[in-house]
Amino acid sequence: MPIYYLEINIICIIILLAIFDKFKDESLNNYSDKYYEKTLLATISFSLFALISGIFNGTSYNFSQIILIISHTLYFFSESLIGYFYTNYILKRINLQEKREYKFILYIPLILSIFFLIINLTKKILFTISIDNLYSPGKYLYLYNLINAVYVLIIITYLISYYFYNKNSKNEIKSLILFTLLPIVSAGIQNYNYGIILGQVGFTLSELLIYFNNQKKEANYDELTGVYNRRAFNKRVNKIIYSNKSMFLMLMDADDFKIINDKYGHLEGDKALIQIAYILNRAINNTHKNYSLARYGGDEFVIVGNIQNKDEVAQLINQIEEEEKKYNKETNNKYNIKLSIGYALQNDNHTSVEDLIKEADALMYAKKRKRKNNC
Repeated sequence: MPIYYLEINIICIIILLAIFDKFKDESLNNYSDKYYEKTLLATISFSLFALISGIFNGTSYNFSQIILIISHTLYFFSESLIGYFYTNYILKRINLQEKREYKFILYIPLILSIFFLIINLTKKILFTISIDNLYSPGKYLYLYNLINAVYVLIIITYLISYYFYNKNSKNEIKSLILFTLLPIVSAGIQNYNYGIILGQVGFTLSELLIYFNNQKKEANYDELTGVYNRRAFNKRVNKIIYSNKSMFLMLMDADDFKIINDKYGHLEGDKALIQIAYILNRAINNTHKNYSLARYGGDEFVIVGNIQNKDEVAQLINQIEEEEKKYNKETNNKYNIKLSIGYALQNDNHTSVEDLIKEADALMYAKKRKRKNNC
């Protein structure tokens, strides 16, 4: 076995252990983070058993054959575990609601993989270890790979559908698709070209990129609502304002939000903020425009984007009000969510982002005062 085979596996294990050690201290302990940790552990096992198989492949020790059978069996099982945990991670990342049918479907490939690996111990349908302790793929290995490919099909199907459904998450979905295809292509090449070291490298690179992507997301997204934070908003709005295209800036906050906090508690207030972000995201999606939504601070949210005319702003406001009514009608909350909205259209009088915010803020509070007076 070439020395680089051992070195690559060792390097992959070291990188994965470093990611795992770093990530477990930063984990929010939610479902997606838990599945990411399990994916890391499964990939560490995958590389470890590949390393053991490489060390003993072709050796003449009395125990070499049994070690090779066990290590290759656990190697293939680890690959199935990666598929199971990674699929769960992706589905949690895109907030797919958990259902019994969906959980059962994800178990099926894993159960079938275990069944094939048990059968292989006597029938040698997936791989064989010769008397010289050399590995050879079995005639039904392709079937085993097709079973695990079900996870790929599930991931790609949901990511593509979510890509067209949630237009504000296009960049994130593109990243998740890339992170998925990278190990799939590399593992596929390795499965049919034994001796080429790509599977471990593909999985390791994918999980390293996911970690970096999560770090970037934490720096730019509001932890509670999942929309851009103020830091990311400042970067985004500065790009738009200097793009030489017409733009708008819209400010919103919830009427009587303090009453929600005081009467029902801060946990209910947090829930209300999450729902406001949901309403605004839905409204933006309905316009089919690439507007940017951010939590500006407290219960204030801001939307910015390029427009061709004032009617597009009116369309967005109408969509917000429609989604607001729909949410209040369909939920059984003890309170209604009502947003006051102010906006500013960029013109020669605006020399900075602060000018736009000031104008939108003044209009928003004028509408809020008018609504209170009417009440």
